[in-house]
Amino acid sequence: MFGRFGYDMHLGFQDKTDRARGELVTGSYFPVLGVQPVIDRLLTPADDRLKGGHPVAVLSHAFWTSRFGADPTVVGRSAIINGHPFTIVAVAQAGFDGLKSAGQFNCSCR
Repeated sequence: MFGRFGYDMHLGFQDKTDRARGELVTGSYFPVLGVQPVIDRLLTPADDRLKGGHPVAVLSHAFWTSRFGADPTVVGRSAIINGHPFTIVAVAQAGFDGLKSAGQFNCSCR
């Protein structure tokens, strides 16, 4: 079981802001769906246990390629989502853009 909420967002990175469709997700989202990372690690149920944990984001492969030119150095860097800082922690496997074509960007907030 997992939780998700799709929504529109503004993602700021360096000097550019993009509109994107995203999802707030629980740590069980990626494991339940069998999604694998291309870079680093996806969220896990352990991420939900971090009381007051840092807001983190996972980019879809399509958004990472189109917006960031498939630059692996974006992982570990900060982005602003709807005015709040997030750390980009991973890129999901190619072809996975969220549920119901929900978006180009997935994130989980704590």
